[in-house]
Amino acid sequence: MFDQIQQPVPLLSMVTASCHHAQKLGLKKLGLLGTEFTMQHDFFKRAFRDAGIEVVTPNSQQQQFIHHKIVTELENGIVKPATRQDFLAIIKQLQFEQQIDGVVLGCTELPLLLKTTDVALPLLDPAAIHIAAIVAQIFS
Repeated sequence: MFDQIQQPVPLLSMVTASCHHAQKLGLKKLGLLGTEFTMQHDFFKRAFRDAGIEVVTPNSQQQQFIHHKIVTELENGIVKPATRQDFLAIIKQLQFEQQIDGVVLGCTELPLLLKTTDVALPLLDPAAIHIAAIVAQIFS
């Protein structure tokens, strides 16, 4: 719906801001983590693809696991070291099998679990990127 709403009301898309940030970093292939809705629909993938950046997702079993942990733990403020290790294993698998060069944390709760110091890849936090882009637009 973003494209239809944007016409009468000027908006700054979180996805577009994240895509521009990935471009500035020179990223070419990103892993996308989030709820099943986010990973299975194309609103992230389409915008990034249009910018020449490929977005891949974990396999369906991993997507179910990620979604379950977001809904049952992270959305309730529960951050478990074992869950962090499981997510890091998924990221490492994507890095090895899909040759990703960065990860989009496509759910606002994921930065509670994953920190930039946890992996050698850039972690893109769309909420933080979006806020920075809004502030930059306001002050430009």
